[in-house]
Amino acid sequence: MVRSRQITAKLLFKTLKLFSVFFVSEMGRESRTQESEMTQFAIFLSRF
Repeated sequence: MVRSRQITAKLLFKTLKLFSVFFVSEMGRESRTQESEMTQFAIFLSRF
């Protein structure tokens, strides 16, 4: 039980890390238009 929880936590952390990197890069690239940011965000979410 404990080991599987640790694995889940690690996977979650990696996903959050990747997501934050993606989100920051998208915000930096499309800082002017908020609509395209939300579109990119929706596309990113739909991949899961």
